[in-house]
Amino acid sequence: MPKDGLLYLPGLRIMHDEYYFQMDQLILTPTFLLILEIKNLAGHLYFDDKVKQMIRMLDGKRECFEDPIEQVKRQSYHLKQILRQCKFPIIPIERLVVITNPSTIVEFSPSYKEALARVIKSVQLLHKFTLFQQKYQTPILTSKEMKKLSKQLFKLHDTHDPDVCALFQMDKRELVKGVLCPKCDQSFILYYKGANWRCPIYQHKLKNAHVDALIDYTPDLTQHYKPRMQRLLKSPLQKYYNVPP
Repeated sequence: MPKDGLLYLPGLRIMHDEYYFQMDQLILTPTFLLILEIKNLAGHLYFDDKVKQMIRMLDGKRECFEDPIEQVKRQSYHLKQILRQCKFPIIPIERLVVITNPSTIVEFSPSYKEALARVIKSVQLLHKFTLFQQKYQTPILTSKEMKKLSKQLFKLHDTHDPDVCALFQMDKRELVKGVLCPKCDQSFILYYKGANWRCPIYQHKLKNAHVDALIDYTPDLTQHYKPRMQRLLKSPLQKYYNVPP
């Protein structure tokens, strides 16, 4: 996919009409917007327009999923309403369902014409994008307006932050807190003394035992802390584990 003149906004989750909608990938171009619904499913997928469902056959089992074409249609509707509310120019919004697993078999009911147009394999994405570029050639958004739109959408973005303990029916008291000893099978909790982490049983001395804990928690912490704290949290990880900035 091209990069020049485009903005890629992954994983936006926005509240609209008391409903959260989430787009796997939104691509901003000067002439149109493109919503991608990404599906990495193995097996045999059958799209049925009669009851708007997607059926998967895998290892002799049949599973039923909501039709992703309907999902991405709702996303398009909500995005259009938000653009209108924020007084952005009216711009075409295209949508695609992208099947990323190359071995997946995709089949449609004979009357499901929309599926033929909207559901593609990932290898077809560039070709489909080029067709959209040929279809929409009149610039509607300037580069400045595209950046303004991306900032507005990121302001509306609400990170999904569920109560993990409730989700997995765990008692918070079962969680092991602190820095664990990487050299002990029992994973004793270390204490800090004299610029070293020390094992209370075997007295191992470790300078950077906390880095593993930071590795575990950095994705969550850096979502909630200011940029300076993000740099402080990531710097030891980059030094010892070659974590990208």
